[in-house]
Amino acid sequence: MPCTCIAVIDEKLAPMNGRLGVRFTAERAGTLLSTALLVVEKVNPRGKKPPGLLAKFCPICGTAYEPPETQPIEAADAEGH
Repeated sequence: MPCTCIAVIDEKLAPMNGRLGVRFTAERAGTLLSTALLVVEKVNPRGKKPPGLLAKFCPICGTAYEPPETQPIEAADAEGH
């Protein structure tokens, strides 16, 4: 991980019984990348689920993450995954 923001913020939130949500993604080198979780809330309960978001930069300090290669869900479904 290019920055330590998640660990620093978690340390400060610990006395208040809190922590940041994180998302783990696999990197090309076979390791896991921990990024801050960007939550997208569903507004209309009868509507479809909104897409998830992958951060390309740390939302706290702005350091660039190296995001994994991804493809839209529709493309993965079309390929039979």
